[in-house]
Amino acid sequence: MGSDKCGNRLQTILKIVDLLLGIALTALGAYRYAEDDISEPHIFFLSFYYIFFGIVLITFVLPFQRLHSWFHCLIYPFGKAMFLLFLAALTFDIFNIIYMIFTIVAVGCSIAHIVFMLCYYVPEVDNQHKKPKKSNRNQSDDGSPAKFGPVIIDENKNESFNDTPGSALPRRQ
Repeated sequence: MGSDKCGNRLQTILKIVDLLLGIALTALGAYRYAEDDISEPHIFFLSFYYIFFGIVLITFVLPFQRLHSWFHCLIYPFGKAMFLLFLAALTFDIFNIIYMIFTIVAVGCSIAHIVFMLCYYVPEVDNQHKKPKKSNRNQSDDGSPAKFGPVIIDENKNESFNDTPGSALPRRQ
């Protein structure tokens, strides 16, 4: 009973930190667009990625089912942990203290997601995203997967068919 309460608290704390990380990443992207020289392509694209991934992180804390179906791996703690490690690698900068703080917090939150997964996470059955499995079995009484019959090769259709050992197809000229 106590571990469930602790797991719920940890999950709530992780959601709050994920929301704050998403807001911070979006703000870093907007700040980078406003302050830095975006004439260089890598700064322009990194700023766009910061804003886009910040919005994705924010919306994953909020209940947007459509986005959850697009990024299905972020529903689970391990997927969120790997996404946060990706964001930490994306924002890593040893010359700017703000980016370094974001990187450290993202790595710490990623580790917390992995600890949560290992200690408290119990996967729920997700019937919404499951696809029905198609059965290859024939509905016969003997329970065999299918009925097999002999394969008949019509040798008259292919006149260059040569079944003798050591024979090869004729070369094209």
